[in-house]
Order: sequence, then structure tokens, then C-alpha cells
Amino acid sequence: PAPCGVDAEHVISFARRAGAMLSLLPDAERQAVRSAQDQARSLLSLWVRKEALVKAGAGTLTSVPSTELVEGTLAPYRIEERTVGRHVVAVALDSSVPGLEWRSALGNSRQRPRSRSSTGAATSFSR
Repeated sequence: PAPCGVDAEHVISFARRAGAMLSLLPDAERQAVRSAQDQARSLLSLWVRKEALVKAGAGTLTSVPSTELVEGTLAPYRIEERTVGRHVVAVALDSSVPGLEWRSALGNSRQRPRSRSSTGAATSFSR
């Protein structure tokens, strides 16, 4: 497992596959998405957060619980999500890894970030 995982989805491309994505989720998550006011956004948000956690080694799409994702944490992971242009991006960081810290120019940041993307968003992870 990696100390962090990142997932980015293009909003329009994801919308085309939403039905298939929804069918892959456990029943409780499908019900939560269906009961949301903005179902498409709810599914997209849930999906990128879960994918980031899976890539960070927190489990599988069916084993990562979504109830904690609403709060933005799943111990020991910190999860953040941003919309950047036409993409929704989520990052999961294992906060138990010594010396690994979160820095983001999009949120509250204690230190100046090290790199900038073409959108002006800056995020880096350092040890």
C-alpha cells in the first residue's frame, strides 16, 4: 500500500458511466446516492473518495465504508476532494506514516506548497 492515493474523474465522462458505477456499490451506498438531492454529484463524490482510499491501501471498493467518507476521514486516512475545472479530484493520505504531511494551496495550509498544476492548484506531499 502507498501512503496516499489519488483519484480524478472527468464530470461528463463519469456521468456516462454512472449507472455501471452505481451497480458496483454496496446496497447501503446505492440507497444513500439515490436519496441525495443531487444524485450524480453524490455518486461522483463517493466514487472519487473511495477510489483514492483504495489506491492508498485502505481496502476495496466494497470494503471501504462510506459513512466515514462524509466527514472526510477514515482513520488513519485524511480525505480531501476538490473540483478542478471539469474534474473532481480526491486525495487520501495515510496520516499514520511518520513524516508525511498534507500541504494544499486549496485549503488551509501551514506551509507554502512545492508545486503548481496548470490550473493553479498546488498540492504536494513530503517526508
